[in-house]
Amino acid sequence: MEEILARNMYKDIKNMNREQMKSFLKRIYEDGYKKALEDHPASSSGPDLDKLESEISAISGIGEKRLEDIMEVIKRNV
Repeated sequence: MEEILARNMYKDIKNMNREQMKSFLKRIYEDGYKKALEDHPASSSGPDLDKLESEISAISGIGEKRLEDIMEVIKRNV
């Protein structure tokens, strides 16, 4: 099993002041965020709105006006 928190890192963390801890946590967060984008690149680009519109329009009972309303809501929240 990979050691997540080495003993020397634990000691360093215990001795950090507020600004050092803030910087450390920010770096940890950014490293995790970059790793997540590398592991899941499609999720960073957002949904394919054209494909979404096409699939919603294929649903029985969804007319042109209702589709426009749905797509407006989606676009506002993406």
